[in-house]
Amino acid sequence: MRKILMLLLVIFSISCSKRDLPVVQEKILNPSFEVIKAPEILNPNNTYNISIRVKDNEGIDSLSLVISDKVNQETILSATLYDDGAAVYPNDGDVIAFDGIFSQNILWNPSDESRQNFVFSINVISSEAIDVEPLELEILSLGNIAPQISNIQFPDVLENGFELLDIAATVTDSNGVDDIKRVEYVGKRGGIAHFEGVIESVTETNSEQNRVVFKKSIGSTFSIGLVGEYELEFVGVDQSGLKSAPISKTVNIENSAPVLSNVLTPVQVERPVEGGVKFLITVDVADKQSIGDIKHVRLKWRKPDGTFSANSPFDLYDNGLPFNDDLTGWNEGYRGDLEANDGVYSITGIFDYQNDLGNYFLTFYAEDFAGNESDQIVKVITLTQAESGSVVKVKSPY
Repeated sequence: MRKILMLLLVIFSISCSKRDLPVVQEKILNPSFEVIKAPEILNPNNTYNISIRVKDNEGIDSLSLVISDKVNQETILSATLYDDGAAVYPNDGDVIAFDGIFSQNILWNPSDESRQNFVFSINVISSEAIDVEPLELEILSLGNIAPQISNIQFPDVLENGFELLDIAATVTDSNGVDDIKRVEYVGKRGGIAHFEGVIESVTETNSEQNRVVFKKSIGSTFSIGLVGEYELEFVGVDQSGLKSAPISKTVNIENSAPVLSNVLTPVQVERPVEGGVKFLITVDVADKQSIGDIKHVRLKWRKPDGTFSANSPFDLYDNGLPFNDDLTGWNEGYRGDLEANDGVYSITGIFDYQNDLGNYFLTFYAEDFAGNESDQIVKVITLTQAESGSVVKVKSPY
């Protein structure tokens, strides 16, 4: 028996020695970089945000940034990018913590402000051994020289209801066309700004002459709320936000008053025995600068005794909001308009059993944002006594 047990023990030992032990698989990290934000051009004395997304970022604590001169390969600045949501490092410019995007703000202030290229080298910082090819960005640095506007194209007069036309500005920059960002303009009267805009679409680039032509199409809506003579100033803006000296010209903007037509309202209404009766009042309104120039459309409500309703004048609306019999939302524009933005302005008229019989004079007029007032249109509604009729439970603001 003892011999048998020893034999079994030997066999068991041999079998165990030949058995394969489980192999622990080593996770291979393969991080890769994606540029989320980085400057295209650097100008001295400006702060820039660098944000880099790292895919497969497990075990990565932060990113290192080394900036060197491309020619001399001398390091001029080192920084660290963090993924902390600006909680640990409040000035790093990171937005969301632990989203895989590492960020840092850098103040660009090189000792040599001449035109030259710099290499931004970005790599991982980790407690683990991670082999990854650094990300390298080549970025041009320019001296902070302001652009210049050499020509502007803008009519002397913007005619009332003008068709689509192009405005343009030509900008030069000794730092090169890549440093020219946009053109801004502002319209002033008496030194006070009344409107402003931006021209960003590039239609022509001449690298040899460092020249860019910006162009923008405008239509009659440009003149909404504007009328008369304005001093128009144009400035060119570079990538750092530095602006050129302004170039000015005088422009006269025409803007005519709104026009009312097709007033629809009943000629005669029967006064109910009890309760009230309601009816829709509408008027078509047009403006050569579009209905976007309409400030308000109003109705003055004069009673047979020559006095006006306590709430007169009333506003008509083109908002598509219904009328509610209990006047819910009346002050918010719920006055019975059928369709929004179709140029038809509406209000619900109401007579109740207590209103005086006789002629009611309704005077319609409109005003635009430039202060022009339309011609008035007067309609008369005669209120007569009804012998019978159904009762409509409706409140009246009149």
